[in-house]
Amino acid sequence: MIYGYDFEVFSNDWVVVFKNDHSQVIIHNDQYKLKKWILDNKPILVGFNNYNYDDKILNKLLSSYYCLPKDIHKLSNLIIKNQEKIWAKLPILTLDTRQELQKDISLKKLETFLGMDVVESSVSFEIDRKLTEKELEEVIKYCIHDVEATLKVFKLREEYFSGKMNLVNEFDLGYMDIKKTRAVLSSIVLKANYDYVPPKDKFNFDYDPNINWKLIPPNLKWFFNKMNRDHLAGVKSKQIEDSGICIPFGGVKHTIGLGGIHAAIPNFKREGHYLHIDVASYYPALMINNNWISRACEEPEKFEQIRDTRFILKKNGDPRQEVYKIILNSTYGAMNSRSKTDENLKFNALFDPKYSNNICVNGQLILIQLIQELRCDCKLIQSNTDGLIIEPYNLENVNYIIDDFSKRFNLTFSKTSIKKIVQRDVNNYAFQTEDGKLKVKGIFAIKDWTNNFLNIIPKSLQNYFFHNISVEETIENAEILDFQMLGTKGGSYDHVELNGEVLQHCNRVFATKNGGVIYKVKDNGRKDKVANTSEKSSVWNGSNFDKIDLDKKYYISIIYKELQNFT
Repeated sequence: MIYGYDFEVFSNDWVVVFKNDHSQVIIHNDQYKLKKWILDNKPILVGFNNYNYDDKILNKLLSSYYCLPKDIHKLSNLIIKNQEKIWAKLPILTLDTRQELQKDISLKKLETFLGMDVVESSVSFEIDRKLTEKELEEVIKYCIHDVEATLKVFKLREEYFSGKMNLVNEFDLGYMDIKKTRAVLSSIVLKANYDYVPPKDKFNFDYDPNINWKLIPPNLKWFFNKMNRDHLAGVKSKQIEDSGICIPFGGVKHTIGLGGIHAAIPNFKREGHYLHIDVASYYPALMINNNWISRACEEPEKFEQIRDTRFILKKNGDPRQEVYKIILNSTYGAMNSRSKTDENLKFNALFDPKYSNNICVNGQLILIQLIQELRCDCKLIQSNTDGLIIEPYNLENVNYIIDDFSKRFNLTFSKTSIKKIVQRDVNNYAFQTEDGKLKVKGIFAIKDWTNNFLNIIPKSLQNYFFHNISVEETIENAEILDFQMLGTKGGSYDHVELNGEVLQHCNRVFATKNGGVIYKVKDNGRKDKVANTSEKSSVWNGSNFDKIDLDKKYYISIIYKELQNFT
């Protein structure tokens, strides 16, 4: 049976809560009771960041004959200081709901985004005595709340975990392999050898033989070749990887580098007939066409077999196609999975930076060639990693060129008709297809439950540009959580304060008719206003908030400022 769980550790006390929809177990400083409960129930435990913390505490309590609370507290401090790096080897399966979420996420942030109570316990972890009965009661209350939040996150991520379980079952992997990330599972399926050390050839790029260099701006090949020359001359890899080049072609200035290709007509707002040309499974196709699957793979042909199997399953409406899609989508990223501080420290057996760079570089060159072949029959509106937006002058010619191009490069293109596009730049745009659907990016994108703040902005912009709804009307009918902002101290600050009062680390903030300035404060006393917040901010960390107190004029003003960026 699945239980959410969470540990709270103090100098002379530890508490753990196990909870699901049917039962709740609270254990305080009782190692024997903990061992017996685990042995009798053999649960699947779900935590938040438990792979890095709670599992290690649990492992110590289960594997030791006897532990004093101070021993657990010592271990807890080592974990927090990142001095305890050994992974727990537990006799039961545990799942971490934080796995593969954005790195700076915390449970308190997610509770804020989900509209839950985010009030933190007042009991200090610095207490160097046993907790009083009242303090223990408060600790348990907040521990239960965090477990409830963890279970909510688990339910929201059910597809993620079921996808991994299906992958484990489909390829007959070990039961405990579900604990691994999708990229690591992909490396296992593809039989990548972790001991393989790739040559130091990461910038010595290979090129797709179908590229017509006469259509590629000459200084672009020089730019990519210079990367290898600089590498051989001893220039640091990060400096090379961060370099870029701006080249005007197709009527638009393009930024090109190892981060991809980016170009867009700024402040472009039009209604008419446009085409979104998208390459299906672009990077996997390049990997297969040119044999750029990681050189660590013992059976590289298996990647193509997985791609072909997925196509058949998808065509037949078989849901197992999602399992194969996981591998196709994870492999490219895994090939460049490494430490940011040590380029030779890899995080995945598929690590092969040259082939990863080959894919990125050639992906750009091939799109550039397509742009050049189309240039007489269309106007380029935007270029990005795996597609283009164009205004066709001669649709018949455009279709012919794309079909011919797809055969030469063995790529599959999809073409979607667009009737309206609003584009600030390549990172902030929205377009409406002929059937009325919106595709959005950046400022237009409504954030999901993992990053839900100031959604009133994208909702207002979508309504204003595509549904003829005024900003004022959108604000009047919006949900309360659309207005929330986040007030956190961040890593380089000591605390957050409002009207001189020190707040907790994570806070839900609203612009209100009466309030104050919310600051992040450094150790030296320097104060910086929290970004996007009003001069009259109020903090509301409970789960209910009176919408009448909102300063709607403030939200209207920040949205109209965004609208000015589109003129």
